[in-house]
Parts: sequence; structure tokens; C-alpha cells
Amino acid sequence: MTIPFYADKRSSEPLRRIISTAADRSAVTPQLVAVILSLFLEGVADEVSHGRVVRFPGFGIWGPYVRRVRGPKGEGSSLAVTPRFSASKGFRLQVRTTCPPNAAGAKRLRRHTINNAPSSRSVSCGARVFTSQQAARDHITRQLQGYVDAD
Repeated sequence: MTIPFYADKRSSEPLRRIISTAADRSAVTPQLVAVILSLFLEGVADEVSHGRVVRFPGFGIWGPYVRRVRGPKGEGSSLAVTPRFSASKGFRLQVRTTCPPNAAGAKRLRRHTINNAPSSRSVSCGARVFTSQQAARDHITRQLQGYVDAD
């Protein structure tokens, strides 16, 4: 199974392992797990974009976060809403006690934060912005030649 939107195999390997493990434990195909995962993430994005908080017990919480953004010189600041994730205590403790410091992905996380920083330009949101999950499901469905009905 190929996972769309990944440039190199190394960056998609953790997600491939997660999907494969979930498929093995639940006795369903990896493609179905990928479709369900994309539907779950799309649902989280929908709820947060409507101003609601999504709690996933034992894992964490997603929600909208209001922050003050400085305008260009001479202009005042304004408010911007961005999504935030806060890991649960159990999740944080698991990572703290089992992940060796040399395996931490600080460089990759920092690069992702820089590459995906919100721009100062306003974005019109007439249509849905979060469409990559639908595209991923379409890609998987094409691979299966229509055997999975994701909608």
C-alpha cells in the first residue's frame, strides 16, 4: 500500500507501521485502517475548526487556540486562531520514560513548524481547506479498484 503525500519512504515508515499494527490487531485490511484513520482526523479538524474541543481520553486534547499576532511596523496587533494539541499525562510519561534522548525528532518537528507556519496573508475559506484526507481516501480507493466504500 502506498500512502499519498509522502516524498520519501523514510518519512512515511512510522505511519506505515501504525497502520499495519492496527490492521493486524483488528483483523481488517491496512487500506481500511488508513481510510478510517483519515476519516477520524478529518472529523477532528472539522470539530476544531468549528470552535469545539475534542478530547481523546488517555491520548490528548485538540482545540482552537487564540493568540495575538503582531502586525507590520506601525500597525497594531490582531488575534489569530490556530489549532493546538495537548498530550495527556499518560502519553507524556510514556514518551518521557521510553524514548531515548538521541531518538527525539526535534529537528524534524522544528522544520515542520517552520514550513507550516501560518502566513500573515488572510486566506479565504469559502470551500473546505482540509481536503488532503479526502484525497488520501480517494487514492486508497483507486488502489483497491473501488472495493472500499469510504463515504
